[in-house]
Amino acid sequence: MGWFTKKIVDTQNGVIGLTKDYARLVSGDNYFIDCTTLEGQQRAYEECAPITALVNRRAESIANLKFKAVDPETGKTIKTAETKRVLKQLKRPNQFEDYKLFFGKLDKYVSRHGHAFVRLAASGNIYVIPNEFVTVQYKNETDLLSNRVVDYYLVNDNTSQKKYRADEIFVFHDNIISDKDETSLGGSRLASLSNIITNYVVLWEVRCELYANGGAKSIISMGANDPQVLMNIDSDVVKLQDAFKKYGLRKGFWKFLIVKTQATVQKLTSPMSEFEFDKAIKDCVVAMCNAFSAPPVLFGVEQARYKATTEAEKEYYRQSAMPIAEYHIQQWLIMKGYIDLPFDIVPDYSHLEFYQEAKLQEGVAKGQIATAIVALMGVEGKNILTVEEARIWLDLKD
Repeated sequence: MGWFTKKIVDTQNGVIGLTKDYARLVSGDNYFIDCTTLEGQQRAYEECAPITALVNRRAESIANLKFKAVDPETGKTIKTAETKRVLKQLKRPNQFEDYKLFFGKLDKYVSRHGHAFVRLAASGNIYVIPNEFVTVQYKNETDLLSNRVVDYYLVNDNTSQKKYRADEIFVFHDNIISDKDETSLGGSRLASLSNIITNYVVLWEVRCELYANGGAKSIISMGANDPQVLMNIDSDVVKLQDAFKKYGLRKGFWKFLIVKTQATVQKLTSPMSEFEFDKAIKDCVVAMCNAFSAPPVLFGVEQARYKATTEAEKEYYRQSAMPIAEYHIQQWLIMKGYIDLPFDIVPDYSHLEFYQEAKLQEGVAKGQIATAIVALMGVEGKNILTVEEARIWLDLKD
């Protein structure tokens, strides 16, 4: 879309001002990605490959989890009519999506913007609304958690605008402190990465340009000093500019520029290694991974053995995907009004490959313990361990 078709002014909460796109165009700092704004967060997701990978990986990992009801005291799985009813609602949020699609989409908005808007339909179905469609109108008061009280929501989907009551939309938050005055939670993980993301995008673009359009590497002068030849140089400017298009580092391009002046060699470019692009880019990726509690090894920062990758995958689920999934579930329960259930809804990762490997190792260890216990119980007819003590060692229940 050309700039002539973009909006120049826009209205936000009754205030008329330049749109973000136009302001960025005339500001002269187009390279900077301000991740404290909705537009900057969207731009970071679109232009910064590690952010795209981190957001998508977390959403996919959460969608890959299953859910179960457990006893809060023992952790044992519970299957009753009530647990089945609640889990059925969780697994089928609406008539179009199952929990994988719904929570995957939900978390993409949460991880990018720090929060996501969910509409509660009268039918009981719930739907994720893109953040860019929603404008929040607040009252001049706060609740017990020091959050601004919402008056109503305006949802504009570029075809129509509709007003919703505060109780018709529920906001899911990321567990990050917000730097805004309206709410204490729901800060975007990207907000602190503005300089890092900008640095990464600029470095990648510069490196790409240097590789693709690096131009000539050197000027080789052939030693011509005839005044008549030198006077004609102005008429050759156009031809020279056309010739420059043939120089570069790509296959089939010329690498050296030959002219007719005194014979010398002038170096035009430095070796790519002197720019230390790889180190700078790696530092940026590590910082982004840290913001998302993700092991950098999973995102190609370093080559790793299979065992290290498996351990990193396990750590990622435990430190990132599962805590966020638990947080989403708790917010879903609050949204549905399930405050005092006699059971807990928790994410279940027992079907994942790394968990199966851990269970196998646990089984081998218990087998070795059982063999040792049997020997101890029968040494010279003396019961060094009782049956009850053996059950404790093996973590068995009556």
